[in-house]
Amino acid sequence: AALGVAAVQAAIGRAAGPLLRDVAVFDVFRLPDGSRSVAWRLTFQADDRTLTDEEVNAIHARVAAQVSREFTITLRGSS
Repeated sequence: AALGVAAVQAAIGRAAGPLLRDVAVFDVFRLPDGSRSVAWRLTFQADDRTLTDEEVNAIHARVAAQVSREFTITLRGSS
């Protein structure tokens, strides 16, 4: 339910760390089996520099790993 989405979003925020400026749901797709596919937009910014692709990719990987461990979910594009 909505509580599940809020819990995942909170976990994303905890895992992402201090460079996360915003996290928001941007897509929800209901599947025939009653489950949902939910996508979040994460916005990162450092106050003192431009972030590199490598830095952001490492944060994404950390967030995906943590959220996958904490919740029974499958990442889009994963099987």
